[in-house]
Amino acid sequence: MRKALSELESAGELAVQRRGRQTAAYRYRLRPEELHPHDVELDRTVREGIRSGRYAVGRGVPTGLLGQEHRVPGALIPRAFRHLVSDGYVAAQPRNTSPSTATRGARR
Repeated sequence: MRKALSELESAGELAVQRRGRQTAAYRYRLRPEELHPHDVELDRTVREGIRSGRYAVGRGVPTGLLGQEHRVPGALIPRAFRHLVSDGYVAAQPRNTSPSTATRGARR
């Protein structure tokens, strides 16, 4: 059960709020457009960084550093960047190459 919940949370389908060592205080299903609660600050930082020019169009976004700064483990970076990719803020790069690349901004 824990493994299944963990996989759903990693995929961004479910949010599990933990209290100390307890398994979970509560769980809830995320809507497709809803960010995982742990990814909100990272998402906001990247969007603002692209809009302000901190992350130049066509250049890599430091996903690993951003993950560390916002306490998002490396394995969960794809979950955190899912909405940035779908909204056109970044273009996903193949794993083990360069980080995600900033684009011009939202497609919407």
